[in-house]
Amino acid sequence: MSLESFLVLDALVAAGVIVGSLIFTHTLGRYSIVPMIAALGIGGTFAALAPYAGHVPGMNVWPTYQQNICAFAVVTIVAFFIFRRHSFFEPSVMPNTLERIVTGIVIAGFILAVLGSFLPVDILATLSPQIRVVFADPLARTLWLLSPVAMFAVMRGR
Repeated sequence: MSLESFLVLDALVAAGVIVGSLIFTHTLGRYSIVPMIAALGIGGTFAALAPYAGHVPGMNVWPTYQQNICAFAVVTIVAFFIFRRHSFFEPSVMPNTLERIVTGIVIAGFILAVLGSFLPVDILATLSPQIRVVFADPLARTLWLLSPVAMFAVMRGR
């Protein structure tokens, strides 16, 4: 395999999401890991189940998958800032470096799995084989979507 086969756009985007998530969990997100995961869950659920996205002016001309991705991003960002300000999500335990790294990878995998679930089959077919296996395969997607639950079960915040 050549280096060019690994430097495809979707792999670089996935790497950017992972690096961005790791930077987030080590800086701003250090105190807001639980609100971020809660916001991602609500954003993904809303985007998948909300029938309103096509009624927003300007969005009705977009393909359905783009409407879902936009709704996911907007609802996740709004929910994150609401949850972050709420006292219910105040951090009582500071995660160590390993926990922040694992959390960053889980958040990135969750985001990529949700985005992959919105893409139509013809676009999924154009993804690189590595990205399809890790994020777009139904089993891998299910594991990524369950990974926050497993992470919280293993890391108890001691």
